[in-house]
Amino acid sequence: MYLRQLFVSVGGFRQIDLAAYIDLDDCKHALHEYSADGLRIREIDLPSEVVEPQHAVQLGRGYVVSHEGSLHRICILDEQGQLQKTSREMELHEPRDVVVDTHGRILVADKGHNRVVVLDRYLNDVRELILPAVDEGLKGPWSLCLDEERDRCYVGEWDGGRVLVFDHISNVALR
Repeated sequence: MYLRQLFVSVGGFRQIDLAAYIDLDDCKHALHEYSADGLRIREIDLPSEVVEPQHAVQLGRGYVVSHEGSLHRICILDEQGQLQKTSREMELHEPRDVVVDTHGRILVADKGHNRVVVLDRYLNDVRELILPAVDEGLKGPWSLCLDEERDRCYVGEWDGGRVLVFDHISNVALR
């Protein structure tokens, strides 16, 4: 099991690998990167287009950041924090947690639309993780966790009180 994606986000704090953490600071409008022993490695100012950042995760040498405010978007930033791409055309509402798998697929917990969206590394190819028709659907997906050895994505709900398990490759709910 990959430890780097085993822990879920808490208050904008996310473990991204065994040696670094990312912390989104709303007050300073910055992204902080920390070592595993808690020492700040660097602070990256976020562009003004990133409003109310929720979570961040590394994508290659850059970052994927979910944010709310009036925009509700996913942004890709380079390693200096410069905006590279944004999900302008995609309709998101309260995007919360974000994870990236080893193939560069970006999974987004879209809380306000009760879904998990799967994108490619360029924010294209939108698809959703699917629940069986007998289920009542997702209720405020809040946190995501990948176990890539088993092709699993664990989805924690805010409103439903459940943790659902998906095969994130085939998009199908497993339980």
